[in-house]
Amino acid sequence: MDQALINAAAAMRASEQRLEMLSHNLANTSTTGYKRKSTTNTQFVLQTRGREERVQGTTFYTDFTQGDLHRTGLTYDLALMGDGFFAVEGPEGELYTRGGNFLVDSEGVLITPDGLALAWEERLAPIDPLGYEPVIDEEGRAYQGDTPLGRLRVVDFESRERLIEQNGGYWKAPAGLVEQAPTARVYQGSVESSNATGMAELIEMLVTQRSYEMAATTIQMIDQSYKRLNQPR
Repeated sequence: MDQALINAAAAMRASEQRLEMLSHNLANTSTTGYKRKSTTNTQFVLQTRGREERVQGTTFYTDFTQGDLHRTGLTYDLALMGDGFFAVEGPEGELYTRGGNFLVDSEGVLITPDGLALAWEERLAPIDPLGYEPVIDEEGRAYQGDTPLGRLRVVDFESRERLIEQNGGYWKAPAGLVEQAPTARVYQGSVESSNATGMAELIEMLVTQRSYEMAATTIQMIDQSYKRLNQPR
């Protein structure tokens, strides 16, 4: 097969995948703690029936750069500034999130909007929903009046790119992923905004759409060339 045709088809597929990803980013520009997705395109060589063919591949990755902090003033809204994640007790083990709109249930447990309990490095006492408003410092230590409640579990990893994304804005650590000390500080009364911005995603969508159209035009030109070559003389 014509190498130009292979390259054009690969470029179209890469543009389709990128458009899907950018649409997902655009839909999550207002999602607390959302981390935008991006792609890299690579070329590699395949040996096919004794011939070398250059093939384009698209790799997706998560951009973990810091989002802006938005001040809400709500007691149980928590934001992280720096590298790290809040640990959450998932149904099949610990999960990790940058989303910080938390709640307190009737049992005094700090939970996510999905009802998952936050993990603690040490939990000394439950929160009294009718007591003083808890105070949480930058180290994640919580107090209610003079009563220490414990310290929230905030973690980071040596290879964040290996984290497995789950539904609902959570990540799961695969076996063997090494933890490292987080640099993140906890800010009470704030949430981290999405690091995807509408204007930037729209501009990238337009550029990607243009790339798709150029690849499609190339395929049409190659097809027309084949038709001319195959016409009887």
